[in-house]
Amino acid sequence: WRAGGTMPLVSCLAIPLGIGLLLIADPMIMKKSIAVVVAISALALLTGCRFKAAPTMPALIVVGVIAGVIMGATYIAVMFMIFIYSLPGPAAVTRANGILWGFATTVAMIPLFVISGDLGWDDVWRAGLIGLLYLGSVWFGAHYFRRTQEALFRRIVLIFLLVLSVIGI
Repeated sequence: WRAGGTMPLVSCLAIPLGIGLLLIADPMIMKKSIAVVVAISALALLTGCRFKAAPTMPALIVVGVIAGVIMGATYIAVMFMIFIYSLPGPAAVTRANGILWGFATTVAMIPLFVISGDLGWDDVWRAGLIGLLYLGSVWFGAHYFRRTQEALFRRIVLIFLLVLSVIGI
């Protein structure tokens, strides 16, 4: 519960800082920043970076704050997911912590975007349509790639993300 409870809480508290940054920052700088975060995260996964011991509580708080700011500014969770999946421990616990963080930060962001005027009904129906496309893609991927080795598939996706991020930089 140290990581699973602490990090969503501090990330949710830091999200408004990221949203504020998103609203005032130069769009080109934000685009390049997002590409850099994705590139660093993809490289970390490609090289197999993992923690040998559980991080201290202050480290969890710092990472939680940074992840919250990044999530609020970019809506990209990859930095947090790289961190949480690099921690030692059972895979089921790691996945549960990632899902909890993703759920908590998403729920925290919705009212903030509504209050700031950056989320309206037009966005909601578009998100619903895109969500259906996303779910269809997940279903297709699950069935089509079932025969593919997980390590090979993961490597291909990470290389693809790295190439896209380099193009964005």
